[in-house]
Amino acid sequence: MKMASSSKISITEMLSFAKIAGGAASSMGGLTKHMLTQSIQKEAEELSRYYTRENEIGQNEARLRKDMHPLVAKGLGVDPNKPVRFDEIGALMSGHRADGKKIEGKTYSEFREYTDPKTGETKTKVPIGAVDFCFTPDKSVSVAWAFATPAEQAAIYQAHSDAVKDAMAYVEMHMAKASRGKGGSGGYDQGHIGWIEFDHYTSRPTIDIVNQENGKSTTERVIIDVPGDMDLHRHVTVPNAVFCENGRVGSMDLDRLEGFVKRAGALYQAHLGQNLRNIGADVALDQDTGAARLTVIPEEIRTHFSKRTTKGEDAAREYAKKHGQDWDSLSDERKAGLLRKGIQTIPKGLDRDTIAKLKKDDMADFGAWKQQADELGWTFDTIVRKHEGPEGPHLTLNPEIRHEMAHPIASEWLEKDLNKRAVISEHDIYTAAARSLIHTVIDSYKDMDGVFSKMLEKGVTQY
Repeated sequence: MKMASSSKISITEMLSFAKIAGGAASSMGGLTKHMLTQSIQKEAEELSRYYTRENEIGQNEARLRKDMHPLVAKGLGVDPNKPVRFDEIGALMSGHRADGKKIEGKTYSEFREYTDPKTGETKTKVPIGAVDFCFTPDKSVSVAWAFATPAEQAAIYQAHSDAVKDAMAYVEMHMAKASRGKGGSGGYDQGHIGWIEFDHYTSRPTIDIVNQENGKSTTERVIIDVPGDMDLHRHVTVPNAVFCENGRVGSMDLDRLEGFVKRAGALYQAHLGQNLRNIGADVALDQDTGAARLTVIPEEIRTHFSKRTTKGEDAAREYAKKHGQDWDSLSDERKAGLLRKGIQTIPKGLDRDTIAKLKKDDMADFGAWKQQADELGWTFDTIVRKHEGPEGPHLTLNPEIRHEMAHPIASEWLEKDLNKRAVISEHDIYTAAARSLIHTVIDSYKDMDGVFSKMLEKGVTQY
């Protein structure tokens, strides 16, 4: 059994990822249940769907990527226009087709132990069934969403949703590459990927438990038993299969993830900032996190509603302390047992609303949030700017001019990295470029490429 934190494993809140261990399709029940946990009241969800024109999904169902390539849909055995059900979700997350069968043409690796030639340590090689990307906006965006009118709430949600779509298209461009030869020695074939989408609305720190039994691995995501604040975020779960137009089926280039996820997350933030600006909001580049921040939300309020958004490992450690246990000294089995004790047992056969009432800590508690805001003496009106003044550069400007304007901001961010370490990667440069576009303006990922080129051309001054 192995324990792994599955929330906010990247260095910022922009984008985190978790690799989901492959195995039998039936082994994903716990993780699927977690992903499908309802965290917003049915009425609020239906109202949001009305404004955003999202297709209705039933209980224990999830949306697929709408613009999925036909090769991917055929290979995974799905219809992008129809939601996938509980068992189908589990099958896809395990790296199989929706019907639980193996994907035709895909090579499946096995769970094994090996000796690291450099350290001599015995390590575990776990096959990866899927990768879960979690896109989270700055806390100010979640707070605004929670207090907005239904129409504005839907607009904020749509801004977030569209930014995720743009970022995932970029992820596909760089990660959907099926290697040729050992370790990609023969190059790569560009391919296509599909994904499942899960929207969550509150902070719910979790721990992933990977169990090994009879040579098979199962992944269970356990929620830490603490109440949550508003925390709009979307899980995009990508089955580990790349479908190429030459007929090949491979796996994602997961070795690139660790560094690449930073720039993909920064690109998401740039698009989110632009989308919010397009609906009339004042957006600023947060100097601490590099995220797109709504200036209408005061720092005091933003901080107050950030108190429970914490890493899964940290939340688990606090939970153990509350129960008189030292988390770091517990075995994996005892850690899992402690966390499971905190999960409320829900009887089977109950309807969605009843389940929601029994799991109140996971639900978006708008009334409690309003009460807290009242106690702080704060009221929310709208994110739409009400003052006259410069709105920053526009998309109508020549791209060359926009990139020139963004260059000093990008350089300033990269200088921070240079002052911390002697060696930086291209991911760091791209990340700085994307952050600068939060301050200025972005049309597509090509703007990030343009600022990147400016930085290579003009260089960066290190003090």
